[in-house]
Amino acid sequence: MPVLLSMLGLLGGLVRLNFIFAIIGLMCSSSLYAQSLDSRIESCNKIKNSKQRLECIKSEVSATPTPAKAAVSQAPKALQLPEAASFCERLLPELKPRHELASEEMTRSTDDAMAVTWPPLEGKAPTVCLVDRQARTVSLLEIVSGKALSTADLAGLEQRARFREGVESGKPEEFVSFAQKMLTRSFKDPASAVYRGMFVSKTAGGLLFLCGEVNAKNSYGAYVGFKRFYATHNSALSDVETERDARFPQIPTVFESLRPDYCSKKIVDVVD
Repeated sequence: MPVLLSMLGLLGGLVRLNFIFAIIGLMCSSSLYAQSLDSRIESCNKIKNSKQRLECIKSEVSATPTPAKAAVSQAPKALQLPEAASFCERLLPELKPRHELASEEMTRSTDDAMAVTWPPLEGKAPTVCLVDRQARTVSLLEIVSGKALSTADLAGLEQRARFREGVESGKPEEFVSFAQKMLTRSFKDPASAVYRGMFVSKTAGGLLFLCGEVNAKNSYGAYVGFKRFYATHNSALSDVETERDARFPQIPTVFESLRPDYCSKKIVDVVD
């Protein structure tokens, strides 16, 4: 009898281990598949024939397995066009003024995703956005010549959407912290940076900028004095004021030329 009980206990342990390994395997395979999907979409984007390129992208996206979801007591409400369009407009705010022009592209919609499209602006390709019907998230965006954005590009749009929502709700801390990191990337001593007079501004195109004055240490460990700056989610668009070229004092610097566009529309002040 003790031997039988021991064997039953061992069998139960093996069943539990097999279940755990199965779950881990599912998680790993889902992660690897997401990475491979991105690379396959990139391969589709390299196809020169636009019709073949779109068919390739559609085939890859529709073949993506839907991750296992926990059972729920009630099925989610069916995704409607206005709601799907709003998810896309959250990532691309420039689409919001044309919300009423959004339509479903039936030839590209599937059981798992709704394809939303907007009429093309003059000289541009139509925007196409695929929204997962269950997860309520954007799974694909085409905004340039029918080419799909990569997963990294989508993540960047999602990040900027969070920044906008935080600033608009009076909680700009996440954007401020990230913009400061972009600004100080080229500093000799980024940790030494101190700020004053900061505020968040928004350009006519909806891009957020952190503006104010910054002081930091140079390579000798001495503070250089406060200078005006502007910074955003991209370090290439972040800069600190410099002196004009002594040979051409009448010519404004790049900083002086761009700052009025970046820092003239204050949204919210930032506590130093």
